[in-house]
Amino acid sequence: MIKISPNKAKTLTFGISFDSGSPSEIQEGRLILSLPNLDYKLMLNAIIENDSITVNVPPLDICESSGNCTLEIVSKTKECYQVFTDTIKFEKGISIKVTEQKDSRKPVVEIKDSTSKSKKKVSTETKTMYRTIKLDRKSVQGILESKKMLMKPDAGKKMAFYQDSSQLFNDTENIEYGVCIVTNVPESAILSEKIDKTIVDSSQLGKLTEKNIMYLIQEGNLKDFREMINVS
Repeated sequence: MIKISPNKAKTLTFGISFDSGSPSEIQEGRLILSLPNLDYKLMLNAIIENDSITVNVPPLDICESSGNCTLEIVSKTKECYQVFTDTIKFEKGISIKVTEQKDSRKPVVEIKDSTSKSKKKVSTETKTMYRTIKLDRKSVQGILESKKMLMKPDAGKKMAFYQDSSQLFNDTENIEYGVCIVTNVPESAILSEKIDKTIVDSSQLGKLTEKNIMYLIQEGNLKDFREMINVS
């Protein structure tokens, strides 16, 4: 059994040996987490070096107390091998419950209407959210070479966002090229919220630049953008 605190990052290291073949034949590795109350799986990329496999597990926003994990290795010929399976126990630390005071007020800004003396109150509260944007190979290469990106979401669209960055790993199964972005979403733009996704009205979203990029997806692999362009 593997024990993980979902509130803290953890590094898992596995030893590996080959009855036949060699490490040079391996293209990638991944650790897949299956949780009983979720209809999707979390996939974490693994780093393979000689006789060991390392998986960096980020903090996880989950409620489950246990689950299952599978370590998979994919060869350069696209053959998938399940080399390890086990159960996972999530050991939570401090439990904190916060209640809102009855007299608490949300911060507001006042906007004067140029055609009227009336004032409009707009909530300034935002939530940090994550999303993968599918692109073609040329676009991703252009972002990497220029270290620049500028996008403006089309107005009037319903866009799905994650509230946990670890859920971005799921997109690598279906997206070959793209960018994983982080942005502050106004609460007034949120149409619905679920554990697996939050639906947002794109009309209230601002422009996205290279500063919003967390990861690039290249050939289905998630890569740290800031590390690739040597930004500390």
